[in-house]
Amino acid sequence: MKGSMSLRFEQISPLFFGRMEELSPTEFVRSYPIPSAYTVGGAVITLLSEVANIKPEEIESKVRDRDIIIRATYLTAKFGNDWKYFIPAPLSTSQGKVHRVIAAGGNYSGFSNMSGVPSAGIPAKSGFKHDGKIWLIEIPFDDEKKRWYVNTESLAELIPKFSNRTSFEIRRVERTVKVPSLYFRELVEGYEVRSLGYGRAEDIRIACDILLPLDLKERVRRAESSLIRFGGESGLARVHISDETPLNSLCKEDVGEDRTYLAISHIPIVKRGNKFSVLGFGEVSWIFGKVELVGGWSMRERRPKDIISALSPGSLFKIARVDKSYDEQWYFRLLSTAVPLRGID
Repeated sequence: MKGSMSLRFEQISPLFFGRMEELSPTEFVRSYPIPSAYTVGGAVITLLSEVANIKPEEIESKVRDRDIIIRATYLTAKFGNDWKYFIPAPLSTSQGKVHRVIAAGGNYSGFSNMSGVPSAGIPAKSGFKHDGKIWLIEIPFDDEKKRWYVNTESLAELIPKFSNRTSFEIRRVERTVKVPSLYFRELVEGYEVRSLGYGRAEDIRIACDILLPLDLKERVRRAESSLIRFGGESGLARVHISDETPLNSLCKEDVGEDRTYLAISHIPIVKRGNKFSVLGFGEVSWIFGKVELVGGWSMRERRPKDIISALSPGSLFKIARVDKSYDEQWYFRLLSTAVPLRGID
């Protein structure tokens, strides 16, 4: 039997969330505004190893076999005395509105950049033009129906506060500076969430929901208020634990055909024959969103993770045929969070 819990990471220091192209320093290294599921998953795995005393190899096995499920990334924002939960809004969101999408013939050039991907578009009459903002939608709790749901009418803008720092590489053994290795790095100093319904919030936490064996859940509770490394550049976060798990609740339903899903994490997309499939979900009828390359660093093996094509958070996809078969690397399981979304197409 599994237990459900939420981990919320309170920012203590400036944070850096590396992009795939920034595995090695360049002249200017940019950060993701929100950590990927790889980053959040890495923090959870570190907690399991250090607090619950599980060997990394055992954790990997449990993640591969779905004995441990990590669903990321969402944000919690405090308005007054109340915490509200937000996920990435569909990439069809602009000017404070979520636009409907329709299946499109051929390739739709507005978003997807992978040749041959069946795509959807937004009707021209809608006047859609992306405004370049980072939009979020709320997951509220329905007290009457006793369930969490996605409210596409409750929108908020995420405003990350960046700063630029000068950095250099150090030889780890000699503890001396590598020459030349000077570069500029972008760091996240904090966040502001501007909700169209609640106002402004600056007390923001990065969150994930996890399912894990009950005995491990009780051990992980010991991590409450502990400090951990989070992201790159020696970033620090304080761990908070909650039993409110909106993502776990939304992901309870099994994957279904003819359903539209909203990607919360990056999710691998693969080509099987002449069909495209979203890994862990199945063959797709269409996609509205972005396809990008995603990589990372395996701390245990001390080598780069496999680079894959993945849907960006906020992408929409519709399932034509369910296929949950899985024979990929264990860490791809960290890239598997999507919630069903109704009324978008």
